[in-house]
Amino acid sequence: MGKLTSKILPIMLCFILIFPLSFCSKDKKPFGPTTPNEWSLVPAGFMLDEDSNRVNVATYAVPELVDIDDDNDLDLFIGEWYGEIWFYRNTGSARKPEWTFVTDNYFSIDVGRSAAPTFADIDNDGDYDLLIGKSFSVGHVGPVGNIVFYRNIGTADSANFILVTDSLLSYPNMGISKPEFVDIDGDNDLDLVAGYSETDLPEGHEGLLLFRNIGDRINPVFEFVTNEYLGMAGHNLSSIFADVDSDGDLDALHTGSSIVQICDQLGTEAEPDWSCADLQTTAHSSLISHMALDLADVNGDGILDLIWGNGTTGWPSELGGTVYLFYGSWDED
Repeated sequence: MGKLTSKILPIMLCFILIFPLSFCSKDKKPFGPTTPNEWSLVPAGFMLDEDSNRVNVATYAVPELVDIDDDNDLDLFIGEWYGEIWFYRNTGSARKPEWTFVTDNYFSIDVGRSAAPTFADIDNDGDYDLLIGKSFSVGHVGPVGNIVFYRNIGTADSANFILVTDSLLSYPNMGISKPEFVDIDGDNDLDLVAGYSETDLPEGHEGLLLFRNIGDRINPVFEFVTNEYLGMAGHNLSSIFADVDSDGDLDALHTGSSIVQICDQLGTEAEPDWSCADLQTTAHSSLISHMALDLADVNGDGILDLIWGNGTTGWPSELGGTVYLFYGSWDED
């Protein structure tokens, strides 16, 4: 994309295809660093397994990339509509991954509906714990969505998960999308951001939750702050935080069934100031619905890539439950 200096170019980007994935917002600067580079995304195609078949969980793909076996490459987990988690081990390398199918029911976990997995070292013991957003349970009466917490009592290279609680949060009457654990306020512990839906209310309510960790890195205690974080509203909202533009602070990518925004952090962790823009894609017209995202350096080039999980409702059958990959790149000024 290069450095944008024209006052009208941000508006033109909304109508003219410059890159397969671009972002623009009226009266706002294009997202990304102004110098010396800008981050752009290039479609790489559907993620493939070791036999060159599309990775496909059949319905409602919620991807998560993490090095679960401590071998310095990224393994792939995908939550799905029926509450289970698929696991593909990376049998390739950090630069050239090969995702080999292992199981469609990781650790025999079944959260009921809409499993949305996230891995985070929630107790600061040096290995990844597993936290799963869910919408409700089979046979439920009223919404019982929450975050299911599995502690890793194994090691960094040999995980062993035990259930701690199926209701990590005290916030009532909600279905939870993919949770994100991140130090949002710069106090050296993990806070929690997650989308939610209060489906039992007559008018309904959907937004982005923020829970601040008032405990510590070893024993977190999540205190409710707001259900309208960053003013976000929409169905199946979720957020990813990472330093996308390599300027030393966290940026945010927000997505849901009908919204994708990318937000540049102009302030600090202690005093955030977000500038958000719409993210638009022309890679496939169906990729704008029922989305779940993750950011990771898939090909080991030091630049964040984007993986895009697809839903099913009203979708072409060949896309439901698949995962699409965009490679990140720096465009020099």
